[in-house]
Amino acid sequence: MKHHAFIYLFILLVGIFTLVVVYVLGIMSGFQLSEKEYISSTLPTLSVLGTWVGAFATCSAVLLSLWLAFQQISKDKVVLKCLVNNVLSSPDMETKYISVNIVSTGNKPANIRSIGWFGKDAKTAIWVKDFHYTSSHLPTVLNFGEELVVMHTPELYFHLNNYVEEHLGGDYGKLICLVHTTTESIEVAPNQEVIDSVKDANKLS
Repeated sequence: MKHHAFIYLFILLVGIFTLVVVYVLGIMSGFQLSEKEYISSTLPTLSVLGTWVGAFATCSAVLLSLWLAFQQISKDKVVLKCLVNNVLSSPDMETKYISVNIVSTGNKPANIRSIGWFGKDAKTAIWVKDFHYTSSHLPTVLNFGEELVVMHTPELYFHLNNYVEEHLGGDYGKLICLVHTTTESIEVAPNQEVIDSVKDANKLS
């Protein structure tokens, strides 16, 4: 349940409370009541108003507690921001490499286990074992704000090209990078430059 629902419910309760107050004030100011009439009509209304105020305060406290709890839950989880693109690495500034940049933006540490490649509707995936010597090592634990840069070897372009042709029917748009943690696998779509490089890999060999 999204925390916005609590805000909308709180606004609704405020509206109902306001209507009740306006109703009571209308009774008290719009009519000239005798003492007997005041006791028989206005006092019960004020009693009901007191009950509403108490219920409103209780509901507000419960909603606030739930909202804070859901806010804490949303923060205490693994949240990763991932990007797959082509990069150049010194001293060779001509050869392209596929880079997977991973940044942890959640309060809970993320244990990055491995990187793989998959295709929508495919029955098999590619598990990458060897990376470029400049790549960060796996597995790695990322705390909030820390970044991991995984550099593939140039040969991966050819492997991905063959994978798409054999298992994805030549549809390069289905290619997906998988970031595997201890709790989930996150799908990351490569940018168009990576897709174009994979598509042209065998043409340039």
